[in-house]
Amino acid sequence: MNTIQKNKVRSLALPTILTMALAALLVGCDRSDQPADVTASQVNVDEREASEQPLGDVAEFDGYTLRANVSPTEHLPDAMALQYGIEADANVFLLNVVILENGQEQQPVPATGELSAYYESVTGHTTKIDMREVEANDLVSYVGTLDTSTQRVFQFVIEAQVENTDLPLQMSFEAQIP
Repeated sequence: MNTIQKNKVRSLALPTILTMALAALLVGCDRSDQPADVTASQVNVDEREASEQPLGDVAEFDGYTLRANVSPTEHLPDAMALQYGIEADANVFLLNVVILENGQEQQPVPATGELSAYYESVTGHTTKIDMREVEANDLVSYVGTLDTSTQRVFQFVIEAQVENTDLPLQMSFEAQIP
């Protein structure tokens, strides 16, 4: 497989891995009382309104990828919100960050480390986001919440130090909450 084909496969695989990680974290609770209709679930995800779609960004580094999503908490299942201590509210959004280690011959795998996040308002005020590591189905993610009741534009800065490396990772992106 040539380099272009490998990069194309990798670029298609990364969103799939992030989606699986987010789904495992956000729907990882016991849902045995609900039927397992994968087709219906997929249709529901695709039919969500634009305001329900997560916002975010991806940053590539030497051997690692940082993926961040910002999504409304009001659509989280009650059991999951309770399990992770997340307030489900129209004005509370979830910042979900995944660190992936990119292998040469394998799919990227979640990595762990120290992670911090903050956002700056349009007036220049900086607010730290309390992030915590959560694990579900052997997938590691870092989550924190932010109140969007008084502002709709956020300039995020995320810094990560991957465990057992000296490589600092930093990404920044802007999200406009609908």
